[in-house]
Amino acid sequence: MPALHHALRQVLLESPASLEALPQETACRLARVLEASSLEPMLYERLLARDGTGALSPARIVAWRTSRLLAEARATAYLEALGEAHELARGRGIPLRLLPAAQLAFHVYPAPELRPLASLEVQVPPHRAREMQGALKSRRFFEAEDLVEVDHASQPHLRPLERDGVVVKVYRRSTLQLEKAPWDEVPAAPEGSAGPLLLDPEPLVLCTACAMAARGFSHSLLLLHDLHVAAAALVPDWARVLRLAVDADVACEAFIALDLLESMLGPAVEPRVLRDLEEAAAARLRRVGLLRKLARRTLLEYPARPRHAHLAARLLEDSRARRPALAASVRFA
Repeated sequence: MPALHHALRQVLLESPASLEALPQETACRLARVLEASSLEPMLYERLLARDGTGALSPARIVAWRTSRLLAEARATAYLEALGEAHELARGRGIPLRLLPAAQLAFHVYPAPELRPLASLEVQVPPHRAREMQGALKSRRFFEAEDLVEVDHASQPHLRPLERDGVVVKVYRRSTLQLEKAPWDEVPAAPEGSAGPLLLDPEPLVLCTACAMAARGFSHSLLLLHDLHVAAAALVPDWARVLRLAVDADVACEAFIALDLLESMLGPAVEPRVLRDLEEAAAARLRRVGLLRKLARRTLLEYPARPRHAHLAARLLEDSRARRPALAASVRFA
């Protein structure tokens, strides 16, 4: 596995063309993971900037270029939907905030198509969520049919809306937690604001970490790359990340995600803060070591083994049930 981690770092951060020089089995395995993680558009863009297309096999050039073109078309559709959602919210005086995927795509990544979206996730004050949902329905967005039974009352968002392949989710809370996170108050939007509200870098990091945990850390390579981009572009205050993680009771999720970031894509987090996060995580969950091993294993498995993701989810669920008081015991950097 460490060899695969090294290959991943080399392909993602140094030269996409280095994929061709890997042993065939490693290259095929890594290529499947990169495709499943929607990272091919970004790889193609970096390839053009650094190596030129001559460094790749013709078949891979066609695949990556096609992914880039499809991502650009989707980004255009989602950008139009975002503009429409903001227009509706502004006309009704509803403060609208982007959640991590959309914020990263439209405000952090160099271009929206380099961070492909599966849905446009926006957060509004809980008491105005249905009003925002109704406003979107007036523009021909309709409620998507559930393929499996879902208890929408327990979800942080209302029933997803869809129009012409664009999915919009209106959130009441920023994460899957039942309780509000410390940053979940949506401030009033400035009068005549030109764009939606954005999360601060520290909540952005923690929401992304929680999204990785919600998947049992399986198939979350795109989210790991999100953390890398956010750390490089936004330079979060890592001491504040620690404080918010403890306050929101997501220290374990944050530590595992940031530990993966350090081990796979290189140093990003201040070492003392990472150690303190590990202490906070261990105080809540004795089996942090097992969770770390599971996370490293499942992140680069495709298809992922459901039993690994389920075990990770069970460990995190058990840690939430125990809920010790951590704030007094954690050394803040």
